[in-house]
Amino acid sequence: MKRFGFTLAEVLITLGIIGVVAAMTLPSLIAEHRKQVYTTSLKKAINVTSNMFSKMQADEGTANLGTTTLFSEGVCSYTLTLENNISVNGNGCEDYYGNPSVFERIVPQYLKVVKTCKGTACNDVSYKSSNFRCDSNNKCSLNNITDNQNITGILSIGGDLFVSSSITGYYANDGIVYYFAPLGSYLGSVGIVVAVDVNGEKGPNQLWRDLFIYMYDSNGKIKNPHIYSSGPTSATEHLMSNGWKMDY
Repeated sequence: MKRFGFTLAEVLITLGIIGVVAAMTLPSLIAEHRKQVYTTSLKKAINVTSNMFSKMQADEGTANLGTTTLFSEGVCSYTLTLENNISVNGNGCEDYYGNPSVFERIVPQYLKVVKTCKGTACNDVSYKSSNFRCDSNNKCSLNNITDNQNITGILSIGGDLFVSSSITGYYANDGIVYYFAPLGSYLGSVGIVVAVDVNGEKGPNQLWRDLFIYMYDSNGKIKNPHIYSSGPTSATEHLMSNGWKMDY
């Protein structure tokens, strides 16, 4: 009676082919998985901050974010125009960022914070800056990637904003880090820019990859964080309208 089976050589060849295929496909699968993790965490972060501002407005009985305690106590009132002309009004303003202690007191009431960083401690984390672009066919990519940028620099570039080194970072219990850059006046109304590092200090620490920027207007609604219409398109906005698929 004959027995059929594989020879050792055949088994080794088969395993070799499987190894080659795995080596070719695994990096792509891992990269796609990471992108999905980033976008899932970003979606969660946006829900958290949206609920945070909505609850804050409800608690204080106002539809205007600018009339909440967040802005009425010590935050500078200043005007930032399309021409980048800035005028600062009010006494006791530390800088364009305003008074960080107000946010440090109020934010933990709405966000489960396990620790904070302040000023240079936040800026000790090195980020990669990158520009997000989409062509006429909506094919998007990241370019001009540069190393060694801190969170203040990222916010200044990514949001076309003037923020200070006194910014505070809020580490949530799920590992997401939140940064808030309030504007006393954003083209005539209050605005708050939010930067979120969706995986904390883990890599790649790159703008529009695991670090995202978005903005809330005076009504607590998300808007494009870029002041100039000719400026870079927000990857956050793209992901929200693209079914949370990171196709770049």
